[in-house]
Amino acid sequence: MAAPASLMGEVRRRVSAAATHKTLLRSGSDLGMWLGCGYPKSGTVWLCRLMSSALEIPYPQNYEMPIRMSSVIHGHWDYDARFPKTIYVHRDGRDVLVSLYYYLVSSGRPLQNPLGMAMRKLRGHDVRSIAEAGDRSEQMMRLFEMETERPTAAHVSWAEHVRQWRGHSNVAVVSYEDLLAQPVRTLGEAFESLGHPVGERLLRASVEVHDFSARTGREPGQSAPQSFRRSGTSGGWREHFSPELARAFDAYAGDLLVELGYEKDRSWVDKISR
Repeated sequence: MAAPASLMGEVRRRVSAAATHKTLLRSGSDLGMWLGCGYPKSGTVWLCRLMSSALEIPYPQNYEMPIRMSSVIHGHWDYDARFPKTIYVHRDGRDVLVSLYYYLVSSGRPLQNPLGMAMRKLRGHDVRSIAEAGDRSEQMMRLFEMETERPTAAHVSWAEHVRQWRGHSNVAVVSYEDLLAQPVRTLGEAFESLGHPVGERLLRASVEVHDFSARTGREPGQSAPQSFRRSGTSGGWREHFSPELARAFDAYAGDLLVELGYEKDRSWVDKISR
């Protein structure tokens, strides 16, 4: 019996991504390849689109054949010094958790990917068990525990992923929040730091083409829970975090939130109430 077309397509995409990953490591720089990377739900797709337009090279998506040409490649991989020039985007980990929650529980997308569901389950990360955990606060706590103890969104949890990508000469690190507030300046400084300056006119055109409203027909903040591009804003975690989840996240990565400038100190936990 033949495998469903959607399953075969997912297999081809995963095999192609693995092969492209090897190409990036072995000859990405020589081929003129770039990497746009970040932890899942950190704005990586948007970043790659911006990079593609600014660099005037392709950004292949959902590809089912390995890529070996000048292009922008999207990834959530661990850091490796052999990668070509990379722009890495980080986002407030609390907003990442909320975005992951809506993607897993509300969008229905994971249920459409049987291979992905099976691989998650092998690692003890059953998407259905999140929805069955109780109310939203309990569901989010269940997801937090899964993503910190046995992450499946990437090989490592959000905090470790961000830490391992910082402080490398071939990596420009930007924040999702700065991209939202000052996209032209943030992107321009990233390219400049990598020795590849891009003109402001081209940067502005890239930002306009990939503006949230232009892509979705919604203003930033107008949430669509089932959409891959749910809200296009930052700071929404305040509406979702319970005191218990706030304490757990602070114990997990409170120091990193301060280091990245998301909080002045760790007293933010005391301000969270039901």
